[in-house]
Amino acid sequence: MEQVDYMTEIVRAKAVVDQAMEDAKNLADKLPDGLAKINALTLVSQLVQASVILGIRQPAVSCRLDFIAIDAPEPANGYMRRAASVVMNERLRQVGMKGWTPEHDQEHPGSELAAAAACYAVGQPLSGLWPEGWEFKEAGRHRMLVKSGALVLAELERIDRSRGISEGHGLSDSLSSKDYQ
Repeated sequence: MEQVDYMTEIVRAKAVVDQAMEDAKNLADKLPDGLAKINALTLVSQLVQASVILGIRQPAVSCRLDFIAIDAPEPANGYMRRAASVVMNERLRQVGMKGWTPEHDQEHPGSELAAAAACYAVGQPLSGLWPEGWEFKEAGRHRMLVKSGALVLAELERIDRSRGISEGHGLSDSLSSKDYQ
């Protein structure tokens, strides 16, 4: 039986993940602001999460969303960026760590994601609104609002997929009033 040198395999895995992250970062830097850029940065964040799970990196790198709210007046610019980053990272955690993938979200076409988001936004599972069979996890006010925001993102993504809106649309295209009526 051949003995496996785990340290060599870890170093090899780290090199592969690092190269993939570098490629995704380079791609994100070349893309215009919009959903394609968000998708490239999401890939970077997912690769970071995978490397943390594999034990080849410390959990310290966050998703870069510096192109969000660029035109917002200060000080809203920095606060908007931080809030958007926190919500996006929660959404990525839900997908990467909890397994709430786009396929999973498509199984909830009855506005369950939006209903759960509303309950987290008000801080309690409202009777008749909280999805049956789901577990409400109490937390501090900020944390529950972050969960609410991530659930809103999940519902918007689900709606976009249901409407056949492609991931490649630019930010202005995806937020047009005709798509969200």
